[in-house]
Amino acid sequence: MNIIHNPTQGVPTFVKDFENLNLTGVCRFENGILIRSQYAHDFVEFAGPGFGSLNGGVLLDACALSGGVYPPLGTASFAGRGFVGFSTLHTFTGGRTGKAIAPETVRFALRMTNIRASFAGIDGHSVRVELWSGPGTSYNNKGVLLLSREMQMSGELRQFPFVNSADRMVDCVRRIEISSPAKMFVLDNFMYELSAASDAQCPDDPAIREAATAAALQVALEEVQTSVYQTSAAQASATAGHGAWASVALAVCIAAAVSRQARGAGAPRRACGLGADERRI
Repeated sequence: MNIIHNPTQGVPTFVKDFENLNLTGVCRFENGILIRSQYAHDFVEFAGPGFGSLNGGVLLDACALSGGVYPPLGTASFAGRGFVGFSTLHTFTGGRTGKAIAPETVRFALRMTNIRASFAGIDGHSVRVELWSGPGTSYNNKGVLLLSREMQMSGELRQFPFVNSADRMVDCVRRIEISSPAKMFVLDNFMYELSAASDAQCPDDPAIREAATAAALQVALEEVQTSVYQTSAAQASATAGHGAWASVALAVCIAAAVSRQARGAGAPRRACGLGADERRI
């Protein structure tokens, strides 16, 4: 893991140059190591297309391209020794099923910003990168599309910063989708920083937002219920008698009914022994 500390903000920049793993001898795309959770300790995981984790980008040593077998890809197509490679031309060997193909999904455990990545490819094709605010782990937490950018690739590795129309780095990122029609392309020098944005500043995914809203509503309802109970109990203590304690029970029942209704459990029409016209809460 490489981390660059920004002296002005004190925010660590995580740099994935894919060189801290032992890739010696991993010189062929069909023998590449699928990139998955190798960098989970730095809040990022990778996933390829399809079910069963059979496809996706592979970690490769420089020897996979340094021989110039796939022009224009060569020594200028990566930095250092390691990189992530994609190829539609190779099928995994060694008893494995799948290919080193895109689209590739990159998920962050926390919100990120200041994201940069370097790409190189063949056939003069472009690479499309989408930045999303939600992790996309289920149908209802895809989040908001923050940026979609298509970038022209060449045989020489080129870095792309992901900025919006105001030329500002995109914030609140939880997921990246990478795709390209190129038969072969390379990802290297992938960088990102922890976001300091608050919940109010980020268009979070619906599932997280709904859960937070429901939790806040439940807390508020419980506070109202407690307040109603305490007030009614105090009044009952002052007046005493069976009728006063019946009022306490009624107040508690009404508060509980409101709580059930808010949670979607529903409340009977005469849940507290009141008619339709009497249940004004």
